[in-house]
Amino acid sequence: VQQVLGIPAVCTEVSRLADAFEPQSFDVVTAFHVIEHVTELDAAISAVHRLLRPNGWFAAAVPLIDSLQSRWLGKRWIGVAEAPRHVAVPGQNSLRKLCSRHGFDRQSLVIAADSALSSAALIPLSLLPGSATTSAHASGRWLATAQRLLAAASTLPAWLMALAENHLAQAPAQCIVLMQKPASTC
Repeated sequence: VQQVLGIPAVCTEVSRLADAFEPQSFDVVTAFHVIEHVTELDAAISAVHRLLRPNGWFAAAVPLIDSLQSRWLGKRWIGVAEAPRHVAVPGQNSLRKLCSRHGFDRQSLVIAADSALSSAALIPLSLLPGSATTSAHASGRWLATAQRLLAAASTLPAWLMALAENHLAQAPAQCIVLMQKPASTC
């Protein structure tokens, strides 16, 4: 990234972010589909808190273990089936506790359902794991391509299910978490 685009880049473990940057040097830190891969989650969230300026925001996208999809699909649900890559799939309450434990403002915490289309994609991927992009480039490409087409055809019914899951049941498969560091950390 740095050589091609001229954008400064730092490579470090998530839990060591605070060692790579000055404290309070960011207004916003994002982690889209990262939290579920982090083994030292407390250390990572603590590091993010130290990096944020007062009133700074942390935004993360994460699958939720307390979703209807997770309950319905069980160990086939992609959020669980991705183990060992997914090491920690939190629920909404555990996200609230995690944020509070590390000094984020509980009053500003927002856990919002991810888009229904994004959540809908998890259903066919769970039911047809061979439809993953990585499978399409491996041996047996024709079978993987057929599974991808079947997965695509199931998107509309999956989208309707995800809409109900997000808005009626309030148990989304994925969420966007927004948490703010308080203005004063006294």
